[in-house]
Amino acid sequence: VLLLAALTTLAASVGYLVGWVIEAGQASGVPAWSRVGIGLAGLMAIVSIGWSSVSLAFGDRMVLAMAKAHEIQKSDAPQLYNVVEEMAIAAGVPMPTVMVVETDALNAFATGTSTSHGSIAVTRGLLDTLNRDELQGVVGHEMAHLANLDTRYAVVVGVTVGLIALVCDAILRGRSWTSSSSSSSSSSDSKS
Repeated sequence: VLLLAALTTLAASVGYLVGWVIEAGQASGVPAWSRVGIGLAGLMAIVSIGWSSVSLAFGDRMVLAMAKAHEIQKSDAPQLYNVVEEMAIAAGVPMPTVMVVETDALNAFATGTSTSHGSIAVTRGLLDTLNRDELQGVVGHEMAHLANLDTRYAVVVGVTVGLIALVCDAILRGRSWTSSSSSSSSSSDSKS
C-alpha cells in the first residue's frame, strides 16, 4: 500500500509538472499554481491507481501469456515438479503453479501477487541443460521471490514506471512535433 501510494504520488507529481510547463508556455508569466497541472495530476493519479489495480488483478496472467508459458502436471516433468514441491515446503508457501516455456533459452521466472496465487515458469532449455541440484538452486531463487512478495512489488513498480515513461515519451514526441511544425511555419512565413 505504501509503495502504491508513493508511486501514485510520483505519477501525480509528473502530471502536475507537465501541466505547469504547458500552462507556463501558454501564459505571459510563470504561474504559481497551475490549474492544468492540478488536472493532469488528478488524471495521472487515477490512471496510476487503475493500472495498478488491473496489474494486481491480472498481471501474473498477462506475464505468463506474453511468455507463452503453459501449465504442466507432475507426469509432464516429474523432476521439476518434485523440486518445486520441495522448495515450496522449505519456503513455507503454498505450492505454486508449475509452468514451462517452450524455448531453448536458459531462463526461469516467478510471478504472482500473493503466495497463494504464485507461478514458477522454467524454460525447456533450462530443463534440458541443468542437473537436479542446479535446477533446485534456480527454483529456490524463484521461490524466494514468491515468498518475499518481490513479484507483487515488481508488478506495481513496472506498471507505474511504465505509465510515467509513456507520459514522458508522449511529451518528448509532442515537443518534437511542435518544434518541427513551428520551424515549418516560420520558414513558410519567411518565403512570403
